[in-house]
Amino acid sequence: MTSCEQMPEPPQKNRGDGSITFHTQLKYFNGLDKYDRFVKGDFDLVSDPTAGVGAPGRGMFRIKGTGVFTQHSESTQYHTKNKCEAQADISGHASDMMGSRMLEIGSNMINGSGDCVMESPGRVYHSSNYQDPGTVCKFPDVDLVNGGDYTVHPEGEPVWSAGTECILQLRPRPK
Repeated sequence: MTSCEQMPEPPQKNRGDGSITFHTQLKYFNGLDKYDRFVKGDFDLVSDPTAGVGAPGRGMFRIKGTGVFTQHSESTQYHTKNKCEAQADISGHASDMMGSRMLEIGSNMINGSGDCVMESPGRVYHSSNYQDPGTVCKFPDVDLVNGGDYTVHPEGEPVWSAGTECILQLRPRPK
């Protein structure tokens, strides 16, 4: 039998979790006829004790997760095609303090985690070092306790923002 003093601390209990989808579809952008970027993954909200404390059940949270990254682009101007499949890092933070509830979440392909095939006239090559522009979305006034579905566009360059949709599905916090 193990005494209580010898037992390890239980892991940090997740406040809740959810999934995020980032989908970008652009036409005729930066010399590309078509650009399609898709990231989907699950994440956990983990209490961040370094951010200070609020009322019970409130405070700051880190977002940690992984997802699937795919990207496909074509350009008749440059006679190129690119296709990537990889893992994506999902990270961010959420706060539920003093009536302000905000969740900011982003994604970026994990360099070296997948395969990108790039085709140009007479040439095909593979790479794992593709440059992913990443996406960050801010979701104001989320309900971190009861969950819900939210959709926003990221801030920034108007064409990129208008062509990108961020869909957050936040599960209710276990009682």
